[in-house]
Amino acid sequence: MKKITILLLFIVCLVSVNAQTQVTIKDIQTPKSLTNDTSQLAKQNVSVSGTVVGIYTTAAGVRQGFYIQDKAGAWNGLYVYYGTTASGTSGTCVLGDSVLVAGIVTEYNGLTELATVTSCSTLSSGKSFTINDVTTSDAQTEKWESCIVRVKNATCISSPSAGNFMVNDGSGTPDLDVYKQLFQTLALTNGIKYNVTGIMTWYKSGSMFEIYPRNANDITVVTGFFTPVADKISVKVVGSILLVEKASINSVDIFNTLGSKVQTVKLVDGSAELNLPNGLYIARIGSQSAKIMLKN
Repeated sequence: MKKITILLLFIVCLVSVNAQTQVTIKDIQTPKSLTNDTSQLAKQNVSVSGTVVGIYTTAAGVRQGFYIQDKAGAWNGLYVYYGTTASGTSGTCVLGDSVLVAGIVTEYNGLTELATVTSCSTLSSGKSFTINDVTTSDAQTEKWESCIVRVKNATCISSPSAGNFMVNDGSGTPDLDVYKQLFQTLALTNGIKYNVTGIMTWYKSGSMFEIYPRNANDITVVTGFFTPVADKISVKVVGSILLVEKASINSVDIFNTLGSKVQTVKLVDGSAELNLPNGLYIARIGSQSAKIMLKN
């Protein structure tokens, strides 16, 4: 009888150790204290549900994890890391999927993660989710870690290194780093104002928060940012020929609607040929600009 009792106690303890506690993302992201960003549930085995708002890939395009959000607002985003060992649907879930995932709450280089994923199941697909509007200053706080956010009217201040673009919406310092991790062809242009959507994360090597746009749809040029061309300058397109009248200028910079420079043309007698696909572009003349449409 004593041996049976001991065996039962052992089984109960074993089940207790391996049991997964159902929690919310906010439970995981809430820090231990005001001075310690470590999760209050660090090293615990938990399960949590949320909607997939971003897919994490390496620079080589290898998928290693995803981001989930269970409601709007701060403290409600989480990075799920499975590395090269996907469990259940963790390696195949897509944006808008509602998932239930289990693993260990882990602090990795200052980022709270759900790692050592033991199970993942897709509950439903095509779910909508809220994009949180924040300032470039407020975005760089622990509460927005792994949430999907949007900053508006943020001017590209500089491009300190490949794939990094610093923006600021005038809300204060520091500037917010926009990085190409999830969108390798990301390109912003200094001096141009954007609305930027993406996943907020922490980059320990640079000791700074970064925002990761997911694709081209996450970057838009703010309408009306460019100062319209003065009445004395006439800009138009005939076929593929750009015509600039009544202006003493030698060249024009051409931008696409994402704000990336696609061509600089030299004017000869006020005209130049545009070797570009059909579509809407912006011709910039000094600090002024005009929208042009190519319809060859």
